[in-house]
Amino acid sequence: MSVIKKLAGETALYGLSSILARLVNFILVPLHTAVFKERGDYGVVGQIYGWIALGVVLYTLRLETAYFRYASQDPRSASYRTIKTSIAGIALMGSSLIFLFSGPIAVFLDIGGYGFLIRLAAGIIALDALCELPFARLRLEKRPRRFVAIKTINILLNVALNFFFLWWLPGRGAGSFDESQLVSYVFLANLIASTVTLMLLSKEFLTEGFALDRKEIKKVFNYSLPLLIVGLAGVIDDAMTRQFLGWLAPGTLAEKQIQMGEYNACVKFAVFISLFVQAFRYAAEPFFFKHMNHENARQDYSRITTWFTRFLMLGFVVVLLYLDFYKNLIVRTPEYLRALGIVPIVLLANVCLGIYYNVSNWYRLTDRTQYGMYSALVGVGLTLGFNLLLVPRYGYMGTAWSMLICYFGMTLITYIWGQKYYPVPYELGKIAGALFSGIAIYLVSLFLKNQFNWSPWSQFLVNSLLVGVYIFIFFGNLIREQVKRVRVS
Repeated sequence: MSVIKKLAGETALYGLSSILARLVNFILVPLHTAVFKERGDYGVVGQIYGWIALGVVLYTLRLETAYFRYASQDPRSASYRTIKTSIAGIALMGSSLIFLFSGPIAVFLDIGGYGFLIRLAAGIIALDALCELPFARLRLEKRPRRFVAIKTINILLNVALNFFFLWWLPGRGAGSFDESQLVSYVFLANLIASTVTLMLLSKEFLTEGFALDRKEIKKVFNYSLPLLIVGLAGVIDDAMTRQFLGWLAPGTLAEKQIQMGEYNACVKFAVFISLFVQAFRYAAEPFFFKHMNHENARQDYSRITTWFTRFLMLGFVVVLLYLDFYKNLIVRTPEYLRALGIVPIVLLANVCLGIYYNVSNWYRLTDRTQYGMYSALVGVGLTLGFNLLLVPRYGYMGTAWSMLICYFGMTLITYIWGQKYYPVPYELGKIAGALFSGIAIYLVSLFLKNQFNWSPWSQFLVNSLLVGVYIFIFFGNLIREQVKRVRVS
């Protein structure tokens, strides 16, 4: 249990920045849904951010994971400067090309006339990619406080600039403010925040200088290229879903952009699950590598997965049972809430994704990263296939179900392969119990809501009781143990 507590402590530290980072999207939803009365504009924001996420993965090639793999075993490794030089070269060339061909790219994305947004996005992709490796170095060196501090500055600056450009300037009637270009200020704020972040990381970025070691390049690229497919698949399965709506959803171009806007607003309610998954990943990736040779490593991985699933499903239950009480505080224009039906599906998809990260660590630990590529390709196939099948008929509901099917399929096949090459005694009964209990509690809440015409306060009390039931079932013993220790001390 001490190993789990140690990992939980590191997850909490990294979680601080991760929570803030994910909450940026959540905090900005009220501002953006109030400012962008045209839902299509908000759809364009989500669409371009999907491509930004894809660009960062392409620029970094998941080389930061190769850095973890080799630098953690050999402090004298030349991987840092080699990887850094590679990413810098890719970022320079890639963003230059995007900048030059921004017009045709915008036409390809069905957002002709938004070429200026593509140019801003090119700068954001380059800056964020350059920051990835310095942040990875801080994680490997166990310097979470500096990591969290810089991440927090980036987040708070981005939020502040969004409010400055979209709320303060319009209210002051500033002469330089152009209300017809509201969308561009979202990306301008991000570009400024990313620039400041790279400046704050300049010490880590410049350390060890720049060099290209041929032997090192071959080694790190062979390790990371299969993981690149994994990263690309993750972006396609998540961020790129907005683009699938733009291409595949029924209706005119304007109607498709409206659907993207509604989806982009309501998918933010999954932030509470995704932020915990992201925090866990930050802490777990270096942890699993360093813990892999311990005697009880596999048993520890199993217990970690069980408790992780229980916490995720607690988040699932809390978000859904209290959604009616805060949805209008977050989404300020009611028309965006038409996509609210995607929330339970997307939440469950993120739970599956979190479990996938646990059961997929075996291929990194055993250097069989090609299996990560295989599972990612399965995920991409499921995503493309079910989007093509469901989105033309069901719009964003088809996108949400495609995401859930994809992550469940990836988790299942990766688990099966893992039990062959790196068997871990996962507590499948306990994991399934947490999953089905969380879903059952949500369905009971939904049934009671539809059967009884309760007042909001009555509904709140009943739902709180149901949340308490879940906590008692899965965390009751843990809570009692902690209470006993407090009394003894």
